[in-house]
Order: sequence, then C-alpha cells, then structure tokens
Amino acid sequence: MKVADAITYCIQYHKINSRPNTLANYRFLLGKFGNIYNDRAIDSISTEEIIAFWADITEGENKTPNEADTRVCQLFFI
Repeated sequence: MKVADAITYCIQYHKINSRPNTLANYRFLLGKFGNIYNDRAIDSISTEEIIAFWADITEGENKTPNEADTRVCQLFFI
C-alpha cells in the first residue's frame, strides 16, 4: 500500500471516529509525512527515515519528549 492511500484511509477514519482536535493533529502530521513519502510503499520506508522525519518535525519546537513521541506513534497507526 502506498503512503498516500494509507493517509487517506486514516483521515477518513478519524473524520468519523475522532474529535476535531485529534483530526487536526493527524492532518498536520500526516500532511508533513505525505509531502515527503506520498508515492512510496509503506514497507519501503526504513526505520532510519522515520527517525529522521521525527527529528525534523520536532526540531526547534518546544515539545516535551512525550508530545514528540505521541506524534511519531501516530505514524504507526496509519
């Protein structure tokens, strides 16, 4: 499955089952992820690429480690 398809399914799920802030958080995170990996197959993305993405999105933000980890965990649920 391509990342773009997984993101679409994930957003559709959260439109029906989640609160507006949760949906907004997924849209933010998955939008950034999709900008980089949209045309790739999910299983072709390496652990190193996920770690680099996580580092990029948390760099410069005043996030606690727990908040940063939550963003990365969201990726594993798509």
